[in-house]
Amino acid sequence: MLKKKIIILDKADNKPIKGISILTESGGLIGDTNEKGEFIFDKSFFGELKITKIMIYSIDYQSVEFPIGILPNIIYVKKIKVNELDGVEIKAKRINKYYILSAFVRSWKLVNNKVVRYGDAITDYQILFEGSKYPFRAQKNKYIRAFRNFKIDSIKAKSKVFSITFSDGFFNDDLPNGDRISSSWSWYSTKKVKDSLYDVFDEGKNVGYAIFDKENFPVEINVTNDFDGDEALKIALWWKISGKSKNIEKWTKTDNIRHPIYIFSDKKTLEKSHNGKINEVETVTEIYLSDKIRFDWNKPIKYKANIDTDRSFYDKDYWTEEMKKHPLPSFILGQLGSINELENVY
Repeated sequence: MLKKKIIILDKADNKPIKGISILTESGGLIGDTNEKGEFIFDKSFFGELKITKIMIYSIDYQSVEFPIGILPNIIYVKKIKVNELDGVEIKAKRINKYYILSAFVRSWKLVNNKVVRYGDAITDYQILFEGSKYPFRAQKNKYIRAFRNFKIDSIKAKSKVFSITFSDGFFNDDLPNGDRISSSWSWYSTKKVKDSLYDVFDEGKNVGYAIFDKENFPVEINVTNDFDGDEALKIALWWKISGKSKNIEKWTKTDNIRHPIYIFSDKKTLEKSHNGKINEVETVTEIYLSDKIRFDWNKPIKYKANIDTDRSFYDKDYWTEEMKKHPLPSFILGQLGSINELENVY
C-alpha cells in the first residue's frame, strides 16, 4: 500500500488528539492530525525526502520519535504536567501604565531539509494598559536581554535570492495585536462543531480549528493556509510552486488580563536562487511566554530592541534552563554541532 495511517491518542483517556504536529527527522513539518487523531502518510514521500524518522511534537504532550520502518498504527502520547498557579491580583497595580510578559523565543531555518540557521532569545515585552479597550491591542516595546545565533558558513547575509515572500519569518519575535479570529483585521470565520470546539474557515475553506472559552474568546487557534496548482500560478506567474504556513496561538487569562502564552509559526516556500536552482525553505519560530505578569520590573542595563541575526548577545547560558522546560526537537539539537555560533558581542 502507498498510504499508511497512524492514530494518535491521549494515553490517559484514549481520546484522539487533533492538531498534533508530525515533524521530519530534520525538523520540518509534514502535517497535523485531524479531528479523529489521524494522519495519513504517502509512503513515496519518505523516499523523496529521505525520511527515516518522524517526531510527534506538541507543546501539550511529551514528544516521541519513531523510525519509519517500525511506525505503529496507534501511538499513545502523555500529557505534560502543568503546575497550577494562583491568579494575580492586579487592581491595585493599575497605577502602572504597563505590565511585563517575559518569553523564551527560538527559531530554526531549513533549506532542502537541512538546518542552516538557529537562534534563541530571552525577551521582555512591555505592554501598555492605555488604549487597551480591546484585549491585547496595545502598543508593545521589546527589551531583548540575550540571544544566540547559529548558521552554516555557506549562508551569506546578503545572498541574492528571488522569493515569493518578502520575509521567511526567521526569528520573528513580534507578538500579535490580538488573536487571529477575534481581531478586527481578521479574515477568518468560524462554525461551531460541539461544545467549545469550532472549525475555522478562510473564504469558505476549512483551514483549522479553534477552542473558545466561556466569554467567547479563543484560547487555542490552529490554522494552516496553503496554495498550490492554479492558485500558486497566480502568485508565482512563471513557475509552478506550492507553499504552506501553519500558525498556532494559545491564550490565557491572568485575572482580568488576557494575553498569549504560546505562539508557533511554520512557513514553507520555494525560492529561486540566482543560478536558477529552486530551493525548499522552511522556517519555524516558537515563542513561549510566561504565565506570570510582572510589575516589579526595571529596564535591563544592556538590551537590544531587535535581534541581530548575524550576531550573538549574552553574558550567561540562559538556554540551559529554558531547554529543560521546553526541550528542543532532537533532530534540531543534533544538527547544532555542525553549524557555527556567531560572534558574541555582549
